[in-house]
Amino acid sequence: MKRIFLIYAVLCVSLNGWGQSSKTLVGYPTIFSEYEDYFDEWILTHERFLTTDWAKKKWWMYYHFADNTYKKEKLYIALGDSILGDKSYARIILGEKTLLYRQEGDKVYIRDNGEDKLLIDYSLKGGDSFIDPQGIKYIVTATTSPKHYDYDYWIYQCVQIRGKDTPKILYLKTEDGAQEDEWIEGLGSAYWGILPPYMAKSQGVYPSSPVKSHVIMALAPIYYPSRNYLWANYELNETDFKHINLNLYVNDGDDDNHRNLEPWTFNFIDDTLCITTDERTLNIKPTFAECSIDNNIVKVSIGQMYEGFEDCDCIFEGVLDIRIPGFAPGTYQVDISGHEKVTLECKDPADGVDVVKQGATGTDKRTYDLSGRHVPSKPQRGLYIQGGRIKARE
Repeated sequence: MKRIFLIYAVLCVSLNGWGQSSKTLVGYPTIFSEYEDYFDEWILTHERFLTTDWAKKKWWMYYHFADNTYKKEKLYIALGDSILGDKSYARIILGEKTLLYRQEGDKVYIRDNGEDKLLIDYSLKGGDSFIDPQGIKYIVTATTSPKHYDYDYWIYQCVQIRGKDTPKILYLKTEDGAQEDEWIEGLGSAYWGILPPYMAKSQGVYPSSPVKSHVIMALAPIYYPSRNYLWANYELNETDFKHINLNLYVNDGDDDNHRNLEPWTFNFIDDTLCITTDERTLNIKPTFAECSIDNNIVKVSIGQMYEGFEDCDCIFEGVLDIRIPGFAPGTYQVDISGHEKVTLECKDPADGVDVVKQGATGTDKRTYDLSGRHVPSKPQRGLYIQGGRIKARE
């Protein structure tokens, strides 16, 4: 499931404390081997850059394995490069492993078993073919660029892009149509980032190859003077792991859509787990909820993206309205930090809508449509949900 990620970073990415530079940059490189080529000197000498992976380009990945386990991993480009022969390679860090990549023009390579293997070629056009390192043939079905949004911002699905250049986007399918891919210049593949699942094993990262993967988040730093920037935040709805973007609501009572948010409510509406939190201190940064599902134990966590957004400092008190879809019918124990476990029943939609939560049933005054989406008011006519009951308005 994908949903557009709205521009929190409009308030943040200018980072006014960063100096200017005479360096030039064209396009959105997916791989680069020397940060000195792309960053202003002020950034390179900043203590946070030298001691952490702050401001470095990075990918957060979801990997699913054949035994139905999953891992959430972070990869990032380390400071400094590696020289092999006459070629310079970027060092990509994944856990305790260091992987080597390089980019020449539109082509992205990985060093694998002593040779460079081509992973991505952004120069391809519609109808062109591409054979991946496994020998599987893909056909480019379409190419596009994200639509201009405002000033120098673009939005493409879950990807926010800033810069005067327009990134390339390629869609690919295998000849039999069984597999598809999507390459976004600056990000890599939306499905595997820069590490295809079948290479995770050959690179010695995991004992077996993941059967499925997807980018969760990706962050490309700001360059000078073009200030090109890329931020991606995908929603995932897997059986064992879910990542959902959240809206931030200031609970000041002035917003008719959200004034009735009640702290710490728990219920299922159809297949959607619905939680509102207590009032808490938040920062206007990208905010998300994640949950893992294991033997009907649902562990929910709330996170905010700080890396790359350190200079955003807009603190407020608010509550979070969390909607996590895709649950199978059954009884679940929901465990979220700051609250005791709650037992909820997710019923088959054919059985009707039921609400199970602490407190008296029906105390939730919010209004939902029949898909479980929160709506600002009752419809003029038709069915809606309120207080866990389906109601009609003629």
